[in-house]
Amino acid sequence: MKKIITSLFVFIFALVLVFPVLAEDNSYNTTSSNIASPLVASNSVTKAYKAREVVVTGSLIAISGKDLTVKLTRIIPTTVKNFPGTYPAKDSSVIVHVTDKTKIVRKYNGKADFSEVAVGDTLSVTGTLSADGTINARLVKNTSIAVTFFARKGEITAIDTNGSNFTIVNDKKTFKVFVTINTKFYKGGKLAALTDFSVGDLVGVRGVVRQNANEITADTVTMATDKSDVEAKKQKLIEQEKNRLEKMKEKLEKEIEKIKEQLEKFK
Repeated sequence: MKKIITSLFVFIFALVLVFPVLAEDNSYNTTSSNIASPLVASNSVTKAYKAREVVVTGSLIAISGKDLTVKLTRIIPTTVKNFPGTYPAKDSSVIVHVTDKTKIVRKYNGKADFSEVAVGDTLSVTGTLSADGTINARLVKNTSIAVTFFARKGEITAIDTNGSNFTIVNDKKTFKVFVTINTKFYKGGKLAALTDFSVGDLVGVRGVVRQNANEITADTVTMATDKSDVEAKKQKLIEQEKNRLEKMKEKLEKEIEKIKEQLEKFK
């Protein structure tokens, strides 16, 4: 009996010692549950910008090496998430990096060379927008230049003494024609040279046209029909048009007479 009482006393004493410890554990757990976990905190951190492809259109205002400075008229998309700086917008300028891997084309997608690009040209650029606001170009389309499908015909009004260019004028525009080592000249169906041409000659020019500057880099220059023949054909066309209008006038006059006769019947 004495052993039982002693054991019971030891058990009760042990419980008295354990209860405060359990209470402290519960208090610790409650407090710790109110502390934000590292995982929750990390979700609130802004994600880093991931470079993405954009398409920009604008005017070329400067060339430095193979870097092009373009003043924008349009950018697609107009905004992206998490961009770290000021996102390019209309009327702002961006630097476009051109590399050996960049494809350069003319207005109608014909292959072009970097040397054909000039300040003032209108460009459409597709490339990756970096975090620093520059664009690494994959494609540069120069809509200011195109190969002429039909020869620009006109009268030579001036020839540079160095033989590097000449000027032609037609009914609509004045073009400055640049000559390269690859330019071919034809006169009377035979190969010729720029020295075989004179001011006043009529020529047809094919090559790469820079529309906004009225310039042509000539591939071929061919002597056109004699000026007197051109004037004769022009006069013939004028006479044909006059005859056509006279016939139309006669027909209309007859119609007017018929209408007058009809009106007379109602009087």
